[in-house]
Amino acid sequence: MREDPIWEEAWNWVIRQHEGDFDTAAQAEFAAWMQAGADRPVAYEDAARIWLLTGLVPPANDVETEGCSRQEQDGA
Repeated sequence: MREDPIWEEAWNWVIRQHEGDFDTAAQAEFAAWMQAGADRPVAYEDAARIWLLTGLVPPANDVETEGCSRQEQDGA
């Protein structure tokens, strides 16, 4: 299996969001990461979906991803 560093970063963001200490600085860092490439919101949504499917656990912090949805990335 080929490693995908962007997906791994996305997975790490999902984990950080569920750890409960996702302050304003972390939110800003996450927003910058999401905007750094078109593949990042897609990877994040995939990682978040896997997290939810495996544990059905909502994030401890309600992180806004407005403007970074898969639909927007797909041109919908």
